[in-house]
Amino acid sequence: MRRFSFVALVLAVCVSLSAHGAVPSVTGIGDWAGKVREYYNPFDPTGDHTAKETSIWYTDGWSIGGASPLAQIVNRIDGQDVSNGGGRLFKSGGGGETVWMTFQAPEPFVAGTIITSQNIWGGFPGGTSMPSTFKLGNGGATANWNSLAAVPELIVPGTLGWGTIQIAHPGGVYDSFRLDITAVSHSDGRGYADYNTVIILPDQLERIDTVTVVSNPNVTWSHHNNLLSMTNNNGCGYQEDGRVAKGDVTFTFTFDDVQQIDALVLWSYENRAANFTLKYMDDNGNLVPLADIAMPMDPKGWALPVQLDEPLYTTTVVMDFGFCTLQDINFREVMFFTKVPEPATMTLLALGGLALLRRRKA
Repeated sequence: MRRFSFVALVLAVCVSLSAHGAVPSVTGIGDWAGKVREYYNPFDPTGDHTAKETSIWYTDGWSIGGASPLAQIVNRIDGQDVSNGGGRLFKSGGGGETVWMTFQAPEPFVAGTIITSQNIWGGFPGGTSMPSTFKLGNGGATANWNSLAAVPELIVPGTLGWGTIQIAHPGGVYDSFRLDITAVSHSDGRGYADYNTVIILPDQLERIDTVTVVSNPNVTWSHHNNLLSMTNNNGCGYQEDGRVAKGDVTFTFTFDDVQQIDALVLWSYENRAANFTLKYMDDNGNLVPLADIAMPMDPKGWALPVQLDEPLYTTTVVMDFGFCTLQDINFREVMFFTKVPEPATMTLLALGGLALLRRRKA
């Protein structure tokens, strides 16, 4: 059993801090001042995206690969390409072995919603895969993981190529999770086991998928539909004809009806800063500023979960990047969420609906 020691982790943190420096920020505007924030990360209690207080264990005989430590997985650093981020284990001749990584937070956390991403590099030999499972438990490496069931929604086939973003709502209170991954062989004779991102949020959040997106007509930005694809692929942000253009850049998201929005998860693109203002349309058709978002340039990109302290009701949300050139913008994914009512609330709603039905029959 290999533990990522505190000293090694501190050294890795120093490297990580020097590599990405600034971290994302969320600032509410106007009536939303102080009401919009990044969700608390139980694996990063100081909020500096280094998870330096996290205990990490992994399979004996394997080594940490890639440009950064396994802690990247819980630091909300996207790491879509694990050669630039995410978590990677490797071992000479280790192809086909099932390896594990265990993460323990400093304090227990509520697993209301879990969002994960495992992207598999398409350059591994064809015909292979890197399946993975995700388990929740308590006690870090001392938990009896073999007796614990995997979260069904987070059992991933590990097909080579870009992976999908997965969402689960297990509920419960834990302090640890474990990833089991079947390694893939490479032509260099080593086996590799890769994972990218784990975001654990306390609220039960349901993704809103009744939404469409368009880019502003002044500048031809390609593939904006990828912002809603849930594949964590290359997203959008470049011009089809390849010419450098300048203009005001916006992405407009429209829902099929008035929608309650309680949270967003934003995924920026590696090596691109993303600074923009979130706006929403009010009842009078005016665009109202909600928050300024800063996702600084990083070799790995960011995964940023945004919490609203009160619900937002609207038909339209706009990401306004302001005046930009072609090289300024790339973005990967935008996810909208609404809170799932607690069981007691569901019961009250059901009773209220039953009472209304009886009144109508009467």
